[in-house]
Amino acid sequence: MNYIKKNKFILFFFFIFPFLFVTGPFLPDLFICLVCIFSLILFKKNIKDIFYKNYYLYFLFLFYIYINFTSTIGYNSYYSLQSSIPYIRFILFSFIFSYLLIKINYLRRLIVFSFLITYILLLIDSSIQLIIGKNIIGYSLTGSRISSLFGDWLVMGSFVARTLPIVLGLTFLEDIKYKNFLQIFIIIISGILITMSAERLAFIYFIITLFFFIFFKINKKNLFIIILLIILFFSSIFYLRPAAYDRLFVHTFNQAKSADHTIFFSYRHQLHFITALNQFNDSKIFGHGLKSFRLICDNPKYVPIDKIISDNQINSPINGYSFIIINPEYDPSTGKINDIKYLIIKNQKIQPTTVDDADITYKLRIHGELIKIYVSSGEFVEKDRPLVSMYEFANGCNTHPHNVHLQFLAETGLIGYFFLIIAFFFIIYQLFLIIKKKFLFISISKKEYCIFYCLLGLFLSLFPLFPSGNFFNNWLSAIFYFNVANLISILPLKNDEC
Repeated sequence: MNYIKKNKFILFFFFIFPFLFVTGPFLPDLFICLVCIFSLILFKKNIKDIFYKNYYLYFLFLFYIYINFTSTIGYNSYYSLQSSIPYIRFILFSFIFSYLLIKINYLRRLIVFSFLITYILLLIDSSIQLIIGKNIIGYSLTGSRISSLFGDWLVMGSFVARTLPIVLGLTFLEDIKYKNFLQIFIIIISGILITMSAERLAFIYFIITLFFFIFFKINKKNLFIIILLIILFFSSIFYLRPAAYDRLFVHTFNQAKSADHTIFFSYRHQLHFITALNQFNDSKIFGHGLKSFRLICDNPKYVPIDKIISDNQINSPINGYSFIIINPEYDPSTGKINDIKYLIIKNQKIQPTTVDDADITYKLRIHGELIKIYVSSGEFVEKDRPLVSMYEFANGCNTHPHNVHLQFLAETGLIGYFFLIIAFFFIIYQLFLIIKKKFLFISISKKEYCIFYCLLGLFLSLFPLFPSGNFFNNWLSAIFYFNVANLISILPLKNDEC
C-alpha cells in the first residue's frame, strides 16, 4: 500500500471515530485496537520514530507494568488482569495517533469537522426527541434528561463536555477561515447539548471550558457584550427547557442544603468514598488490583456500617409503643427488614390496623402502594431512644468509587497513586505557565492554546473534587487517551519554547 493510499485509509478511519462514541464502549475500543494493529503493520519501518526517546511513553509504560504487577498480587488476580493486560492498547494508541497527527496533513482538521458534524447530528436528533418525545431511532425522552442517539445510556452531555476542549484546542492549530466564528459556533452547539442533557458534572465541565475561552478571548471592549450574550443564551435554553433548569440548579441547590449531601457528592457517593478509603487502609502500598473495588466492597471490614446506622437512625418522638407494618411476603424467621414500609408509634399498647390509626407515621421506603398489611406486637420505647435505622442500600458498593483519586488509592495503592499525582501536577504546572503569560500580557502561540485546552480536558477528568467515572472504563479511556495523543503530538519533549 503506497503512502497516499495509507493516508486515505487512516483519514477515513479517524473521520468515523467520533461517531463510534455514540454507539457505546465496544466500537471505540475496537477502533483503537484496529488502529494499533494496522498502524504497526503499515508503519513498521517507522516504529523507532514513534517510540524512540519519548519520555511520556516511558512514564506510561512503567504505569502499565505496575498495574499488571498490582493486579497479579491483588484480591482476584484473574479478574484484575483481564483489565490490566489489555490496557496496553490505550498507551500504544496514544503514541501511534500522535505520530499520525504529526505526519499526515489535514488529520487534525478532519477530526475537528468530524466532531462538529457529530455534535450537529446530536443537536438535530435531540431537538426531535424534545419536540415529539422520541428520537429518529425510537428512543424516548427520559424524564428531564435528553439522551439523543445514546438512548438509555445517559452520557450525551459527558461525551460533549469531555471532547469539547480537544476540539477547541485543535481549531487553534489549523488555518481555518472564520476561525473565531467556528469556535463560537462549536461552543454554542456544545452548550445547548450539555444543557439539554441536564448532566450536572458535564455542565460544570462546560462552564469551566467556557470561562477559559472567554478569559483568553475577551478584552475591555467586548467584555460587556460577551457577558450579555451568555446570559441571553442560557436564559433562552432554560426558558425552552425548564426541566433542565430544575435539575441543574434547583435540584443541586436543594441537595447542597441537605444535611446528607455536599454540593457535588450525594450521600451514596460518600459511602463509596469511605469504602474506598477503608480498602486503601487495608492495603496501602499496592492496593487490591484493578476493578477490585466492586468485588470486596461488601466485605464487613470495608462497609461504613456505623455511619449508615447513625445517619439513618430514627428516634422515638414520644414515650410509647412501636409497631412495624410490613409486606405480607416478609418472613419474621429470617429477620430481614428489606420490605419494611412504615414504623408507627402509639402512646397506648393498642395495635393499629391501618396507617390511619397511628398517631405518628414514618415512611421509611417507597416501593409503591401498600395493599395487604399486618402488624407486629408493640414494645415500649422511651422518647428519643433509637427505634430503627433504615437505608436503601446496605453498604457503599458499586462498580467503582466514583472518584478517580480514591479509585487509584483503593485499587493501585500509594505506588499507583504516585503515577496519578505526577501526571496531575504536571498538568497543573503546564496550565499555570500558559495562564501566567496571559496575566503578564505575553503573546501566546497557537500551539500553546492547543496545549492549554488539551491539558484542561485532562485536568477536568482528574480533578479530585469532582465525581468521576471508572478511570479504567473502555469508553472513558478512549476519550482520555485520544486527548493524550493530541497533547503528545504538540507538547515539547523538553522544556523548549513552543
